[in-house]
Amino acid sequence: MAESEVSGAEAAVSPMDPKRAAAMVERVQLMAGHYPSTQALVRAERVLSGDLEEAQARSQVLERYPNR
Repeated sequence: MAESEVSGAEAAVSPMDPKRAAAMVERVQLMAGHYPSTQALVRAERVLSGDLEEAQARSQVLERYPNR
């Protein structure tokens, strides 16, 4: 494959504006009948922007909801 060509998988994971991605996450959750808290949506946006590592986000969720 030439350097200028991009496979379908690579195109599917192209960078996206974190705010736009977070809005998409919220919409999908609402369409699925879930109602995420503002705190959860802010956490998701921080993970998407790189301000928060996924492991740190998981730790925060487990801290808030220890029985899950």
